[in-house]
Amino acid sequence: TNATVVVNIINALPSVSNLTLEDKEKVEAARNSYNALSNDGKTFVNNLNVLETLEEKRTNLKLLHSGKTYTVTEIAKELGMTAKELNKKLHDMRIQYRSGGTWVLYSGYDDKGYTVQKQSELDNGEVIYYAKWTEEGRRFILDLFENK
Repeated sequence: TNATVVVNIINALPSVSNLTLEDKEKVEAARNSYNALSNDGKTFVNNLNVLETLEEKRTNLKLLHSGKTYTVTEIAKELGMTAKELNKKLHDMRIQYRSGGTWVLYSGYDDKGYTVQKQSELDNGEVIYYAKWTEEGRRFILDLFENK
């Protein structure tokens, strides 16, 4: 039955603890499949609470990560390495290079929204520039090393 298909779609979704922003389409597809059922069909979907919990978590993830940026140290910690090690590996992989004391992405990566340039003024009035990674950049790095 169609209800069985929807139950299976919901069961195939990632667990709440493994849900990421990239799972948006899967969660939306499950919701659309459920909404397309007749009212009678909906009564046979015994795992709707799972879908609702995932939708709530996805909303919270969106709020948590929208506009958040990360230092290379934060991302390196997630991977069990130091910032220096991660920067060197990204350099060796020809993803970034050093320019004027700042890490800059090579072309091919620089237009993907992976980093944003920030600036700070030191106590002595000197302005320094540095890169911070966006959520997209963080996911890119984590995926790079997950697949190694």
